[in-house]
Amino acid sequence: MNYSSVLRLLMIWCLILMPLFGIAQNEQVIVGQIIDGTTLHPVANATIRFSKTLIVAHSNSEGYFFLRSDGSHTKVDFSAQGYASRHLRIKPNRSAVINIKLRPLKVSELPLEVCRQDTVAKSIILQVIQHKPVNNPEVGFHPSTESERLKAYVYHLPPDWIQGTQVADAATYSIDSLCSLPLFTEDRIYRQPDFPSVREDKELFFNKELSVSPLGKEYVRRLVGLLLPHQNFYDNKVILLGHYFISPIADNAILHYAYFMKDSDVVQGRKIYTIGFLPLRRNDFV
Repeated sequence: MNYSSVLRLLMIWCLILMPLFGIAQNEQVIVGQIIDGTTLHPVANATIRFSKTLIVAHSNSEGYFFLRSDGSHTKVDFSAQGYASRHLRIKPNRSAVINIKLRPLKVSELPLEVCRQDTVAKSIILQVIQHKPVNNPEVGFHPSTESERLKAYVYHLPPDWIQGTQVADAATYSIDSLCSLPLFTEDRIYRQPDFPSVREDKELFFNKELSVSPLGKEYVRRLVGLLLPHQNFYDNKVILLGHYFISPIADNAILHYAYFMKDSDVVQGRKIYTIGFLPLRRNDFV
C-alpha cells in the first residue's frame, strides 16, 4: 500500500470519527429504569427532567426511560404521582445509565385535602378557561387509523392555546399521573371505538359548541394504569364505556374538579406552574 492510499484511509477515518466525537461532546443521554422502592415493581408514567429545563421524558409500562439533550446538565429530577420526588446529580457532558427507586408516599402525605383549599391554582385555571380558544376538528376530516384519531383529536393542540397576558405562563400538564393528564382543549371527550368515515350522527363531531374526541383502547388502558392501589378514587370501579371525561379546562370544570399546585419553577425567565386536579366528589368521572 503506497503513501497516498494510507493518507486517503486516514482521512476517511477522520471523517467518520469527527461526527462521533462531536456527538460525544455535545449530546447528553440518560437512560435507565424507575422502580417502586417497596414492591420493586416498575413505575410507569414517571417524569424525568433535566432540572430547570423543559426537557422531559416519561417512563414506559416497564419503567424504562430515555432522556436526551444537547446541553450540559448536572441534575436530573424524578417524580411520579404517589411517590416522593428525587433529585440526582450527574456529571456535565456525560451520558449515564441510572436505575432509581422511588419511595411511595404514605396516605397522610397525599395532597387530598390540601387541594380543596388551593385558591391560587383555581384562579389560574379560571383564567385559562376564560381565555382558551376553540379547537374543533376540521369539517370533512375523518381519521382512518387509531394513531390519526389521537393526533387529530387528543394531542393536536394549537401552539397558542393560551391567550391573554395574565395567563401566558399559567399552567402545564403532563401524562405522568392521575392528577395531571394531557391538556385537552375539548370540553368533553367521548369514547367512539369504531368511528367509521361515514356515520349517521357524524354532525356531532363538527358541532362548534361541543368538541368531541374518540378514546382509543390503548389510551384507555393507559388511563386505568394511572390508578394506584392507595389512590383509587372510584372504589376499583373504573367505568369508561358510555361515559365521558371532562377536560380540566372545560367551561364547567370548576364544578367537578379541585385544583392544587404541584410545582412551580422559573425556566428561561418564564414562570412555569404544574397544576394537578382531582374530582370534587368521589364517584365523579375524570
